[in-house]
Order: sequence, then C-alpha cells, then structure tokens
Amino acid sequence: MSDSSLADRYNIAVSNAFGDLGELPDDVEDTWQSVHQTILSSAEATLPKQTSRRRPRLSSDTLEVLERKREARLAGKREKHHRFKGVFKAKAKADLKVHYSTLADEVEAGLQRNDLRPAYRAIKQMRGGCEGKHSANQQVRPNPIVISLTCIHLRPINTMGV
Repeated sequence: MSDSSLADRYNIAVSNAFGDLGELPDDVEDTWQSVHQTILSSAEATLPKQTSRRRPRLSSDTLEVLERKREARLAGKREKHHRFKGVFKAKAKADLKVHYSTLADEVEAGLQRNDLRPAYRAIKQMRGGCEGKHSANQQVRPNPIVISLTCIHLRPINTMGV
C-alpha cells in the first residue's frame, strides 16, 4: 500500500470494525474466526481489487465478463458463452486501446523531457519481453503498433528553437 490515503482509510475501517465487534467469545477458534472475518471484510470494503498479473491491461469489468464467460462454458450454456465471448472481445479491445494510448502518452511525456527510457520500456512491453526467448529458426514478426509508435513518437524533438 504505497498510497497513504488508502492506508489511512483501511486503518480507519479496521478500527471501526473492531470497535463494532464488541466482546469476543471465550473459544480461541471462534475468536480467531471473528477477527479474521473482520479484517477480511474491512479489506474488501476499502481496498481496490487487484488486477490480474497475467493480464494487467484488462479492467476489472472485463475480468468479470471473462469469469462469467468461463462459468457459462463450464455449465454447458453455449449461447450464453457465445454472448459473453463477444462482450469480452469488445471490452478487451477497448482496454487494449486505452493501454496503448496510456503507453503513448508516457512515451510522449518522456520525449518532451528528452528521456528515451519510457519509449524503450513501452517498446519492450508491447514486444512482449526480450528477444532471447525465440529460437534461432523462428522468425519474429514485428508488432505493427510498435512500429507505428516508434515512427510517430521517436522523431527528433527540436530543442534549439530552430
């Protein structure tokens, strides 16, 4: 929790929850369960849901649609699964567009400061990591978005006022 206001809100929620808890039972297991539930409910109420590590660019709404699609597939409801599949594709496409525009904004801000690190970081992220993971026989096709971002955003910046 790097955000101090978020940490403060969580501390206040936990304090209020323990204040409302009242007298604890004598049994150790029951006491632990009540304390455990109090902490978890306070965390769920105040802390944002963590995004997926495998898909950090997807919003929580898109991940929720993905979970519903999975549930429909496992339940054997083909029509519902098909509908959720279309909704997921549309939301994932919109999230990817937002992700790329955020990367482009970061690159642009870095270039305004004559800092190329955000540009290289964005290219590496969109490329999918390092090139060492491909075999020598495998041909690597460049990502067209990376090429367009590189062409658009890596043009020289005129700092001399000429």
